[in-house]
Amino acid sequence: MKQFDNRSAEEIKHYVYCLIDPRTQKPFYIGKGQGNRVFAHARDALENADTTDKLDTIREIVGSGLKVDYLIIRHGMDETMAHAVETALIDFAGRFDLGLTNLVLGHQSSAFGIMTAEEVQRKYRAEPLTSLGERCVMINWSSPGLMDTFSMMKESVFHAENEEPVPCGVQGSDGRAGAHWAQC
Repeated sequence: MKQFDNRSAEEIKHYVYCLIDPRTQKPFYIGKGQGNRVFAHARDALENADTTDKLDTIREIVGSGLKVDYLIIRHGMDETMAHAVETALIDFAGRFDLGLTNLVLGHQSSAFGIMTAEEVQRKYRAEPLTSLGERCVMINWSSPGLMDTFSMMKESVFHAENEEPVPCGVQGSDGRAGAHWAQC
């Protein structure tokens, strides 16, 4: 199938979908759209020379004589609900390293994305951060996997004159220290 007929495209409204690799029967991309958006990725891969994991996966599938499988996960939504469903699925897949090729997290993932119960409680119990003082580094991230990168980076942050560690921390996009705060 290369596109929906006009009636179907209109009736499904906004929807969330995934692209499935027929060689593994596993999803490799989750997205949201309306109309024939779900089918646009395969066309892009064949008509566009850009290199991304998603486009390269599609080219590999087509090169092996197969076609990308399409799964509509939820349809009949407004755009706001489609954003929320897409974000929840991308967050979930990322948390369990399901190998998606999505380049970005879903809409408002850093503010409301997947967290442990303890992280949720820390987020909402934390006092707003009002000042950090001098010589500090602030990093805002929205993926639990970036903590490893942060840990490596903080080891290399030193004051140039005497190689003393520079105070640094990480905070969520809502300005609270809570779940997204790590003191160096």
